[in-house]
Amino acid sequence: REGTKGRNSNSVSDVIRRRSACLMDSIPVHIFHKHVSSPMRALIPFLLTLTPLVLWHPSYAQSGASEGDVIITEILYSSNHTDTDREYIWVYNTTSSPIDLEDWVIVDEDPSAGDPRRDDITSSVVVGSEEFAVLCKDDDPSVNGGIDCAYDYPDRLSHTNTSDYVVLWAPDGTEIDRVHYDENQQGWPNAVGASIEYLGAAEDDNNLASNWAE
Repeated sequence: REGTKGRNSNSVSDVIRRRSACLMDSIPVHIFHKHVSSPMRALIPFLLTLTPLVLWHPSYAQSGASEGDVIITEILYSSNHTDTDREYIWVYNTTSSPIDLEDWVIVDEDPSAGDPRRDDITSSVVVGSEEFAVLCKDDDPSVNGGIDCAYDYPDRLSHTNTSDYVVLWAPDGTEIDRVHYDENQQGWPNAVGASIEYLGAAEDDNNLASNWAE
């Protein structure tokens, strides 16, 4: 269930070599030999190789996220064990760039309520492009059923059995995704002791009961 996207492990090093070669070729030979000492000439290719490594760093989509960039794909709200230990939310990054959920907000009540229960994510939670992350009530695999969690949210978030909201807000307050599950409404699975899982595509409506199953 954890999606991965293939990457070329040599891509960064190839770019570094190409840039170094281009920089060396752009220096006129007579100027290079006149003004650069022999020891320095020997070091320049090595230094040019290191420079891009120092300057390069991963780019995460920290702000300006849009609706649907991250979607909720699985919710465990009613387990056979202590709910405090077992509840979790799976999320999926639908975009072509990693997204860091730090400063995002998880809401587990109707967001139109005056003061909905919420948790502001205060640590880095990077979700890779087209990959999943699990947000858990307890990140200890020995008590949560063996789940490898990316984030441990506080006990004040408690997904009500049978009917509740799970909502994601970006740091600027944009609502990125919302699921309102309700076993009393036709189509929603009755998930006692199991999670509900979204079966649709990234572009489909994940707030539609018919796209979910136990």
